[in-house]
Amino acid sequence: MKGILTLIAALFLCASCVTKNDLDTLRIQVSSQNAKLVRENNALKKQLEALRQELNSRTKILKEQIVQTSTPVRSTQANLWAEIESLRVQLATLSGQMDALDRKLQRLDTVQTNSTQTLTILSKRIEQLEKNWQRTKSQLGLEFLEDEKGEKSEKVVSPKEGDKKEAAFLTANSAQELYRKALESFYARKYDLAQSLWDEFIRTFPKDKLVPNAYFWQGECFYQMGDYARAVLAYQEVISKFSKSNKLRPSMLKQGMAFYKLGKKKAGQLVLKELIKKFPHTIEARRAKGFLASID
Repeated sequence: MKGILTLIAALFLCASCVTKNDLDTLRIQVSSQNAKLVRENNALKKQLEALRQELNSRTKILKEQIVQTSTPVRSTQANLWAEIESLRVQLATLSGQMDALDRKLQRLDTVQTNSTQTLTILSKRIEQLEKNWQRTKSQLGLEFLEDEKGEKSEKVVSPKEGDKKEAAFLTANSAQELYRKALESFYARKYDLAQSLWDEFIRTFPKDKLVPNAYFWQGECFYQMGDYARAVLAYQEVISKFSKSNKLRPSMLKQGMAFYKLGKKKAGQLVLKELIKKFPHTIEARRAKGFLASID
């Protein structure tokens, strides 16, 4: 039990490092411990019932012998009473063990309930972290790079404040529900479906304040599908029509990278250098500098 509590405490201290495999391992450990205690409890119950039956049987035999005989049978009675007393001691011992096991099971139930709640909270946090990571990676045009050991590595970047506001804006009305479905489809890597949903959102709600975001995510879908020409056009909608949008800098970054994917290096270079000039101290500008340096 101490091992389970220690593991749960460790998960609280490093929730960002926890993976779904870790959560599954903890669930298995808790279930295994619970099953073991239940088996021990059932075995003790069987032993207790057997002793009770034997005690009843010996008592009955003793009473019959006393009734049937007209002469004292003190030695026989003494032996029988000694056996009965021994059985009573064993019965009391087993009862104590069962009480202790019951208390242990109650504590385990409490721990299991708390651990289940903890696992649920951690699962939700991990799911949100994965979504934020996928979103940030897409916006910055990050790709997995093989390190010297052949393992995949990539620097995690915290989600932008504008994206947090975007997520908080999503509620249950029709426009926001459509936008939410598109975003969930993107997270699920159903890029063709997500693109079509964002297109429907733009056509149905052209005055909505999330329209520039929808154009950007449309471009991201095209980019992920390898349709870089249509991605360039989607990013351009943000750049030319929504200069105050929080998606302006990501659109410029990804448009420049998309131009390179199309083999139009000059156009890509111009877009990325303009991004660096206009927003020199942003993470998009740093990413653009790194991208240009990597291709020179």
